[in-house]
Amino acid sequence: VMLRGATFTSGTTTSSAEGTVSGSGSYTLNGQYYFSNEGFRPYAGLGLGLYQLASASFSATSSGSSTSTSASAGSKFGFYPRVGFDAGHFTFNIEYNIIPKTTETVVVTSGTTTTTGTSETKNNYLGIRIGFFIGGGKK
Repeated sequence: VMLRGATFTSGTTTSSAEGTVSGSGSYTLNGQYYFSNEGFRPYAGLGLGLYQLASASFSATSSGSSTSTSASAGSKFGFYPRVGFDAGHFTFNIEYNIIPKTTETVVVTSGTTTTTGTSETKNNYLGIRIGFFIGGGKK
């Protein structure tokens, strides 16, 4: 994952923003129930596991005031329902990963005044997978 900074200038006002993001991953187990044993095999399933969330930090400056926020890396337990199908050696699957929110610290500085607060980030996401099998087949 990559994030780059940017600078914007309009007249005498200059604004800039920059951020960093690190990678994330998950370790999950899932099960599937197949509704058919024919060539087209729709299924529904459920998975659960541990999600390693990325750390991120962002800062922005505009006309003497600045804002920064940061979220530390961490692990959260989550789950996902999934639906999909196998057709011959082709597979398609959609899942919705449900992961608890992350709370970040936000610091806003304007001149000599500094205000600290918190914000929340939703970690849920939709996953779509398309693939194929080599060898094997339905059992």
